[in-house]
Amino acid sequence: MKTHIYPLSTEYLNLYNIIREFASNRERELLKLDRASHEEVALGIKRILRESSSVRLLSLPIPEDYGGSGYFTLGSTIALEALAFHDAGLATTIGAIWLGLLPLVIANMLGRGDIGERWLRSFSEADALGEPQVWAFAITEPTAGSDYERLEPGASQPEFLTYARREGDYWVISGRKIFISNGPIADYVTVFALTDKLRGVESMACFVVPSRAEGFKVVSIIDKMGHRTSLTGELAFENIRISEEHVVCPPGLGWDFVQLTLAYSRAPVGGIALGIAKRAYFEALNYAMSRVQGGKRIAEHQIVREKLANMYIMIAAAESL
Repeated sequence: MKTHIYPLSTEYLNLYNIIREFASNRERELLKLDRASHEEVALGIKRILRESSSVRLLSLPIPEDYGGSGYFTLGSTIALEALAFHDAGLATTIGAIWLGLLPLVIANMLGRGDIGERWLRSFSEADALGEPQVWAFAITEPTAGSDYERLEPGASQPEFLTYARREGDYWVISGRKIFISNGPIADYVTVFALTDKLRGVESMACFVVPSRAEGFKVVSIIDKMGHRTSLTGELAFENIRISEEHVVCPPGLGWDFVQLTLAYSRAPVGGIALGIAKRAYFEALNYAMSRVQGGKRIAEHQIVREKLANMYIMIAAAESL
């Protein structure tokens, strides 16, 4: 089976093959981690992330000016597809790191070179040293979900909305976030918070919150049926004080950054789904070609051939996007 129905350029095919080889060599370990405790998963995934520095995997979407490879939407999508073919949880973990960094990449694109120098360069340098940073993206809340748009000015507010208030030269953040991919193992979290109850989303800002900050707590790790090599959790921020250099975008621009971030992330998330679909098709095809029923391989039965053909058509349609 060809890796792609629609041929990739030599550059992108090489990228895909390098990452497929990296993930393939760790598939057995990832399968064991999928059945392991949360503590074992955390240790194992961090070890694999350190090993990924050998191919500079995590720095793929970081601009070249800051030590990355400069692969943005298309390159990230191809990379996550390659990872998801072998383990969707690992793909989700790495995708969540990139999602956490994306507001900073966007800020840098909009002229905030100071963010690129402080955060993106340090991320690339850490990756090059084999000490990668784990990032997470936090907007979803226990009582508000991700639907911030319904919080119109003057509306009654859910109980646990995350707020940031100004105290001198610092911002103080309080609140909770839930269903945060990488939250339990993150070194840094990009947190979206409101700064004015009456203005609602019009007051939203984005901050970088280090997990080592006093008041940062992992409330729980959520057990899941699948993607278990991607740790997901609930986070609490209890009067965390951060300086101005941790502000990614000021009050009033936060919701715009949310929408830009999620828009850029659509294709890479689709890449994960495509990788899963291709692996499912690969396994189904191999089984159909080897299983004999009624004196012939089941792949020769018309109903099975139709099912395989429909799978292939859906993969082709997804890839063509």
